Amino acid sequence: MRVIKAVIVDLMEFAVFSIRSKIRFLLKAKDEPLLLKELEPPLSLSAPASVGSEINLKSPEEPTVFLSSASHVNFVGEVGTTLFVHPAITFDSVLSVIPYGDKVFVHELQGRFASVSWHGLNGWVLKDVLYDDKNDVMPTFTAGMVYTADKPAVMKLRSFIGDEFSGKLASVPLTSVEYAYYKLMTKERVLDWGRTRPREAGMWQSILKGRPGIHIGLIPKTGTVMEYLTPSGGQLAYVDRVSPNEEITISGVSEGVEAVYFEQTLKKVEWIELRPVFIAVV
Repeated sequence: MRVIKAVIVDLMEFAVFSIRSKIRFLLKAKDEPLLLKELEPPLSLSAPASVGSEINLKSPEEPTVFLSSASHVNFVGEVGTTLFVHPAITFDSVLSVIPYGDKVFVHELQGRFASVSWHGLNGWVLKDVLYDDKNDVMPTFTAGMVYTADKPAVMKLRSFIGDEFSGKLASVPLTSVEYAYYKLMTKERVLDWGRTRPREAGMWQSILKGRPGIHIGLIPKTGTVMEYLTPSGGQLAYVDRVSPNEEITISGVSEGVEAVYFEQTLKKVEWIELRPVFIAVV
């Protein structure tokens, strides 16, 4: 019992001593000026540093930049852009995946993230995937140019269509099929293909006949796909314009060894000689 009592007395004396020390420290701190370095935010490491690498020191709080009272438009320039709930990559925080080339409305920036609105959803994306200029994301073509697989315009087009026909995977030149499909997608036209493969030029009429939302006829209309035969095989073109005198302006990529981009205006007698069909997606 004497030992237990002695231990209890020691504990009580230690507690009293600690309380008195804290009181003396607080009274002293009250009368002394606060040091400047006590106001500086603590620094943290963004990630463990490897041997020979630089240590990245940053403040734990990233500044928020409000762009303006009105949102501005940007375009997504990366395949599979993730829309997050918060400006951080955390477990189960993905709202959706934004397709390449889609338009978003940007509200503010915070660190490496941007707050955006897209198709009724509000969230955060990595700001490095956004572009102000649509031409930085979408392909542009020049008549007479050959478009092989390594051309930037071809890579952009295939990103936009999700490499639907595996042209990127096969590393082949751009095809009239891909170009026509791309033009339809820019007009938000959706094709119900079924499971028939391949979907080559010259086969679209037979593949799509009877499919929902498809109308196939002999009269050209703006926004339709023109399918016809050439000495080298099937060919597709997109009808950009139909004039009152039934001249048509078409664009496309030649099939064959050289994928040459073309823009042509054909008189009625000229396009009739090609015996085309016109495929409308509604």
